[in-house]
Amino acid sequence: MSPSTASPATVPHSTPGFQSDYANAEDSQRSQLEDKLEQLLQSLLEVGICTSDVQENAREGGKTRRGEQLGPGGLIGKKINESIAHMAELYELNATITSEIPIPIEVINQVDQGTNPDRWLKSFIERAAHENMYTNGILSNLNQYSSLLQTQLADHFPELSQQLNLLSQTPTVNHTTTHNDANPNPCQ
Repeated sequence: MSPSTASPATVPHSTPGFQSDYANAEDSQRSQLEDKLEQLLQSLLEVGICTSDVQENAREGGKTRRGEQLGPGGLIGKKINESIAHMAELYELNATITSEIPIPIEVINQVDQGTNPDRWLKSFIERAAHENMYTNGILSNLNQYSSLLQTQLADHFPELSQQLNLLSQTPTVNHTTTHNDANPNPCQ
């Protein structure tokens, strides 16, 4: 995979359905950041390839197959210098980014541990869905208990029925409905 050479202004990246006043500037900055990261990753991949297959010109200098002059450190030195230059470009780009991209610390920890952050996100969403279902069940049971209690109180204490009717007519928030009752698992 080679790094993208397309200009960020000519290839806008946007999230479908998401509109923002800062969308164009953020898209441009995000595109530049992605391009620089791709270039850095490609450069680091090339360093890895060069170090795994060390040839004579990679150590001593000389010329590449295309005739380019290699400086001190040979091909490996050239690739490491390219990686350093890409890191410097990323550092300079950091100063121009107007808004910070919030990344949860858990995602950074997952990347540091070498695991896929998408798995963490999937388990987080599943856990949130289960907790939501549990909470909705508790609220549903409380609403049922309240209705049953009001009915029984009205049956056994007819003089309280007028106050109980007033209580049942007051607007309450019904927390038992969800946006996706047919499919409680949002990951499917």
